[in-house]
Amino acid sequence: MKCWLATIGAAILSAGVGAVPARADRIVSFVQTGGSQNPGGSQGTFQGVYGSGYIVLTDRAYADGVDLLVRDGISGPSPIRIDGVVDIRFTTSFGGVTLAASLYEFLNPPPYSAVSPRYELRLTSAPGELPTGVVAYNNTETDFRFILGNPLGSATTASDAGGGCFYGCSITGFSTVSVPEPASLALFSAGLVGLGWARRRGAAARRPAPGLLPRRG
Repeated sequence: MKCWLATIGAAILSAGVGAVPARADRIVSFVQTGGSQNPGGSQGTFQGVYGSGYIVLTDRAYADGVDLLVRDGISGPSPIRIDGVVDIRFTTSFGGVTLAASLYEFLNPPPYSAVSPRYELRLTSAPGELPTGVVAYNNTETDFRFILGNPLGSATTASDAGGGCFYGCSITGFSTVSVPEPASLALFSAGLVGLGWARRRGAAARRPAPGLLPRRG
């Protein structure tokens, strides 16, 4: 009886897992292609300039299109619009210096300084298309500014020194679909474990106990 109850319970759990809508987030990546040297600035030519980033959107947000805004300007912070954003991270490096900013940094910027804007996330997209616009961040020591297109864009690093991704260099965007959200995977795994446990219990119940093998003839 217990074996049958376990089997029925595992089957219900497995069926319930199938009814849970799995969300496969859309990862939109931007990578630098082409050159990695700027044309020169007040501090000379930068070697090995490289920038990249990614935005993780819910599948619904990607399908519907986005209108994102997190900006610090002369008049103060803008209203925040980040609906559909799961995560974001952009980074740039040059001459051994690296600057990275995630969604946390955009929502918790460095203390106020004379630099304006300290941060800017201004992106829009048509349904099912790549986001375009500006992603910029300044930690008062160095900065980056990505101009994102569909699919090509550009980037500036340490703008006061003239570093960046310019001639023969582009920021290329593309999108991929991630695996289903961890919660769905966990429930699915639990269903498989439950079914396996029930089957093992059933097999054990059907085996005769030692010393009680049936006699022939």
